[in-house]
Amino acid sequence: MDNFLTTMKKTLYYVLVLLLLTSVGCKDDEVFIPPQEQLEIDIELIKTYLVENNIDAIEHESGIFYIIHREGTGDTPTSSSAVKVNYKGNVMGEEEFFDQGTDVSFPLTGVITGWQIGIPLLSEGGAGTFYIPSGYGYGRSGTGNIPGNAILVFRVDLLDVL
Repeated sequence: MDNFLTTMKKTLYYVLVLLLLTSVGCKDDEVFIPPQEQLEIDIELIKTYLVENNIDAIEHESGIFYIIHREGTGDTPTSSSAVKVNYKGNVMGEEEFFDQGTDVSFPLTGVITGWQIGIPLLSEGGAGTFYIPSGYGYGRSGTGNIPGNAILVFRVDLLDVL
């Protein structure tokens, strides 16, 4: 029975990836997936990825999944706070980081929604990993070397709430 469930999960994962790639690859006759449907697809892809990689993450009510690696002891930011962080980001399933920074300060109001939701789950001195559905990242269009509908993974160390 466990093998059957594993096989079904993998099959669902590959079907969803194929659907995702098909919708991203279209231009003139692009298939539009409504945001709520895309969120549901992303959540299933994240869940499958976490199971296949034996990663134990918590699902936030927003659809973001997160892991707290280190509990902080300082202040907890709000979605409108400014923070200083170390971070690394990659597209889920890819090894290469598309962005990283050390001692970077910014207001959370100026970053992707996934960070506005995720970083307030940390306290100063804390560290976590966030699995961010595409709609809370760069959406259908992507940006730079990040493709459309990409699920993002960020490892963040919250150094300071400014």
